[in-house]
Amino acid sequence: FIAGAPPSRPGEIALNSGGAERAGLAVGDRTKVLVPTQGTLDVTLTGVYEVAADTGGFIGLLFEDSQARELFTDGSHVAHVDVAAQGIPGDELRDKI
Repeated sequence: FIAGAPPSRPGEIALNSGGAERAGLAVGDRTKVLVPTQGTLDVTLTGVYEVAADTGGFIGLLFEDSQARELFTDGSHVAHVDVAAQGIPGDELRDKI
């Protein structure tokens, strides 16, 4: 995190630095997020973070854990999982999992 902190309750989000810059948002700002299954949510930006893979055009939102589960899972299953391990090619890691 380069500003603020991760979301700690429903209604809060963190945003990657490129997305925050593009939208003109700063920690403490209120905005709206469109979630296809839920419609538009009013949220407060609590943190801005950077990731090495953010080379432009990437918008990454982080939600508080319980709200993320409510919005993006059926309570038991997720649509996908991203994993990485240093020094292990993606195919090999996938096969080990």
